[in-house]
Amino acid sequence: NLTIDSAGGITSIDDDLVVNGTAQLGASGGATTVGGTLGVTGATTLSSTLGVTGATTLTGALNANGGISCDSGKFTVADTTGNTSVGGTLEVNGSSTLSGDVTVGGTGGLTVTSGHLTLGTGKYLKGQTGDENDVQNIFGQALKTTSTITALGNLMVRDSTGSDLNFEVIADSGNTSI
Repeated sequence: NLTIDSAGGITSIDDDLVVNGTAQLGASGGATTVGGTLGVTGATTLSSTLGVTGATTLTGALNANGGISCDSGKFTVADTTGNTSVGGTLEVNGSSTLSGDVTVGGTGGLTVTSGHLTLGTGKYLKGQTGDENDVQNIFGQALKTTSTITALGNLMVRDSTGSDLNFEVIADSGNTSI
């Protein structure tokens, strides 16, 4: 059934519409509304912004070749570099491999809540002065423990300025100098 309302400009079709050629809907800039599910079986090209007001489900890969920005920049992936910015807490439930440098900013620093912090062979903690032997600047306070301290090298105790050696135990021999 085909109904044409010439006064309101509305055309109604109460059955399937099959178009075997090109169909132009809203060609003069008018809006086109689909009241049910729109199914498209071929590739689709949109020449303007796609606005979606409900949840969006994608069952394939998202190829966003212009970067990604969510919630006004709360999560972004830069277009050309892939640099990623997270505006809130980043929670990772699996293992993480970081191949580049890691910078920790802010006042909270680095906190290990379970397990331990392991440094690779030949690696060490370096204090603000750049001296790996500067415990005060590495830990921000004097080293205190209620357990055993194991040193795999010489143990040296210096005065508060760090210039005078007051006590030393040589690792290989156990010889002690006071």
